[in-house]
Amino acid sequence: MKARRLLMLAVCAAGAWGLSAEVAVGAFPQTSREVVLDYLQNGVTVIFDAAGEDAIRSVRPLCDCMTPVVQGSRLVVQVDTSAFDRDVDKQLDVTFADGSHQRLTVQFRVPQLLRVSSRTLVWKQGTAPRPQVLRITLPKGSPIRELRRAELVGDAFDYEPAVVRAGREYTVTITPKSTDKPVLNRLQVVTDCDDFRARRVIFLQVKR
Repeated sequence: MKARRLLMLAVCAAGAWGLSAEVAVGAFPQTSREVVLDYLQNGVTVIFDAAGEDAIRSVRPLCDCMTPVVQGSRLVVQVDTSAFDRDVDKQLDVTFADGSHQRLTVQFRVPQLLRVSSRTLVWKQGTAPRPQVLRITLPKGSPIRELRRAELVGDAFDYEPAVVRAGREYTVTITPKSTDKPVLNRLQVVTDCDDFRARRVIFLQVKR
């Protein structure tokens, strides 16, 4: 009797939250996929299989990079990954024949062509202009063969690069010339790879 009451409470709670107490006719048993990309990979196909035949009514991708095709109870998604330069999640909303909905997620794991210890260095306005050290490295297996230089865009900071391993690892010591007022400059890392995913921009900011 107690178990029955608990079941009724669960059903009522589902209704109160606007959730269906029944499983969707064409529900996907697995609503997420993890995809590990290769270096500089430009595309991938991801497949989701629904539980029921011809159950999918419509699909709405939440990113222009995704092109879904419905094949009966199978959803085939072509994904343009050429703009992915870090780990990212992409989603699709699916509507089934019975009017129910599900959101599907693809978790992309993107290997880093190069690593920087921080993408933003911040100093607070009015504090001592202490130096901060940025580390730039090429991970093993990266198609980048050489770190060439780091270029400062702006004139509000001093920077001093130092070689740890020639072409493979550098440190850059960055110091604001003044913290009297807010300012934003950037440091650009230049490599031997022309692909935009090999670029890194580190923002240098004196923040109010």
